[in-house]
Amino acid sequence: MDEPNWAKVIEYLYQDPETVKHRMAEIEGHGLVEETELSEDEVEKSLQFLERQELVSRKPTNKTVPDEAESVEEVAESMGWEIKLTEEGFQVAHEREIAKREDDRNVAIVLLTFLLAGTSAVRTMEPIIGEDSLTLFAILVFSVFLGVIWKTDFTW
Repeated sequence: MDEPNWAKVIEYLYQDPETVKHRMAEIEGHGLVEETELSEDEVEKSLQFLERQELVSRKPTNKTVPDEAESVEEVAESMGWEIKLTEEGFQVAHEREIAKREDDRNVAIVLLTFLLAGTSAVRTMEPIIGEDSLTLFAILVFSVFLGVIWKTDFTW
């Protein structure tokens, strides 16, 4: 299942304390766009959504035009935004991170359980089917194991 765009943005802001504050005149070319693989418009809409939910605060970094600015680009650079997670936003991002880790752990447990069950089935069938057919049975159990993994679309 794909994550909503706002979740990708909040995860990016949560990942590294050094990147919690972003200064940018434009979203274009910023790490927020590149790392989340979202378009500028999608990032902007996600930030607006997160602001409305009070999970992100966004403030202008400079409200005055610097005297030494010689071009529109220099003015735009000085008029960037500071974006950071609020306490509630940090809590939401933290809870999502914990849930992802738990999901990964659960997937690992399921895979190990299937492996143990398959091994047990092969060992149990050895006296019944004999050594000649044991390899074929092991391949069958392993194939079923791989089919289950493929059909359930496990993501790591």
